[in-house]
Amino acid sequence: MQGGSSSLVSGQLESSFAELKSSSQVDGDTQYVNLETDGNFRGVYRKNQNDLAVDLNSDVPTNIDIDSGASDLNIDLSSVKVTEFTVDTGASSLDLILGDKAANASVSVDAGASSINITLPRSLGARLNAEGGLSSRNFQDFRSLGDGRYESENYASAAKKVEINIDAGVSSLNVGWK
Repeated sequence: MQGGSSSLVSGQLESSFAELKSSSQVDGDTQYVNLETDGNFRGVYRKNQNDLAVDLNSDVPTNIDIDSGASDLNIDLSSVKVTEFTVDTGASSLDLILGDKAANASVSVDAGASSINITLPRSLGARLNAEGGLSSRNFQDFRSLGDGRYESENYASAAKKVEINIDAGVSSLNVGWK
């Protein structure tokens, strides 16, 4: 998933067992777009492919909600005006790059046994709440506030801020800067 689309959202699925279904509805001045895959998994002894590429408009304020099973999620939102990002996933790998196009943003990750890497621009101030059975934590340039809460050193002075909530099973969690 990344920015750069001239439309609101576009996607392409390469899969040996699923099809991409999309729906859209407008409610007031908000448009809701739903992308989902539909198909029957063939089992672990067959070669399976299921790759979804999604491009988002970089200028429209965007809320993203991802619900996936075991997956490898590579999401670059550095050029997208994300106001809210939510992911609920099973045993997964998540590499998330955020940008600073929105004044305030929130990120929520609910994951099973996972590897989670979040990269932030230095211009953002960040608060982080980490819960669950995290086995490895690396929060670069964050200070502990106690009870699994952390704050970046620049939080008070930053003009743009992000609130990050992580609830994960036995996981590796890295939050750093670019």
